[in-house]
Amino acid sequence: MMNENTGNVQNPHNPSMVADMAAAELRQLCTVLCDRLNTPQPKDNDKELRQNITDIAVKMLLLTAHCEGEVSPIPALLAQADGDCASRSNLLAALRLAAPNLLEAGRVPSQNSERR
Repeated sequence: MMNENTGNVQNPHNPSMVADMAAAELRQLCTVLCDRLNTPQPKDNDKELRQNITDIAVKMLLLTAHCEGEVSPIPALLAQADGDCASRSNLLAALRLAAPNLLEAGRVPSQNSERR
């Protein structure tokens, strides 16, 4: 695809472009969540709201680890947390599904593994 401002061809596999797309998706998810939180909701909606927050947290961790690259401390911290509290953490379970290699210390997800 062409960037109208610069005339450059944009590569959809470019890490910078992937990060920009992920950041835009996160902003959209956060906007939707904020709108939902500002609208009266039935109490039985808590599970869905918690899932939305977990999804945002997972995507934020993946985006941050991706942007930081090889020097990111996130994979090692998550691997340590995986052993400490795996039985009670929905966030770790969601991360395991989204990017299983992120929990291997020192591994940063590729741009393909972070997209669902």
